[in-house]
Amino acid sequence: MNVKELIQKLKKLPQDLPVRTDNQYPNGENEWIESVEYSETGQSGYEIEGEVRLTTSIISSGGFIKINKYER
Repeated sequence: MNVKELIQKLKKLPQDLPVRTDNQYPNGENEWIESVEYSETGQSGYEIEGEVRLTTSIISSGGFIKINKYER
């Protein structure tokens, strides 16, 4: 994923949510953004505040990214 693609994906999401990374590999490997996930404010587990998560992988996805909305 490149910067332009990330910005385009993030523009489609609610703009008032905090963002965190979901680091999959704690051993210091280079990580690439694999997908953008989000949970809206008010969903189960996110009653007070939703969030946007950038999930990562140590293998570049070659520009293919996905956006997942999670329901709890």
